[in-house]
Amino acid sequence: MMLLLPSNSNRRVLHPGLVLESDDKRVVCQFEEPIAPVEGSDVIAFGLVKEKFFQQSVRVKSYLPSNGSPIIEFQRTGDPVSAEQRQTYRASVTIANIRAKVGNEPNCLIVDISGEGFGAIATAEYKLGSVVQVLFSVEDQTVNTAVRVQTARQRADGKYRYGFLVAEKNNPARKALNLISLMMQRRQLKRLSGAA
Repeated sequence: MMLLLPSNSNRRVLHPGLVLESDDKRVVCQFEEPIAPVEGSDVIAFGLVKEKFFQQSVRVKSYLPSNGSPIIEFQRTGDPVSAEQRQTYRASVTIANIRAKVGNEPNCLIVDISGEGFGAIATAEYKLGSVVQVLFSVEDQTVNTAVRVQTARQRADGKYRYGFLVAEKNNPARKALNLISLMMQRRQLKRLSGAA
């Protein structure tokens, strides 16, 4: 297993660990290096399952006694999702001028959207792997949920381009995202067919 901890640098640094115990609710790992995520914090775990690379949201539950290398118990909080490639198509929606409240920042432009997440531009700096509350509506569909920062890139104008993921497959926000994505794709096809 490898663990991605939120960091100030927004660089993806994976910390390798050895799985000591694992079931559908929790996982216990021993880490090679001295890491100390805060108990109760949400982090991302990566691992190979049947020769495929997956990621899953986990919460730091407790530290267990050890002789040097940290042993940490995690509670599984999200569904495992493939970390190998994007599983759904992201529709570009910049032209639709959809605005979201990201954290405490209103009026963030959404640039693309899929059934699993979306990309947005924000001025606030968020750490990779951190969780942020978002809110936006398109017609009769509202997305009001916590999302995980999957990607972060600073732009030339000083703002940040983020990729956000709704990790839990049964989260109602995923249904709303999927419906919005399909709606935007239909609009794009209509525009393209009218231009032909």
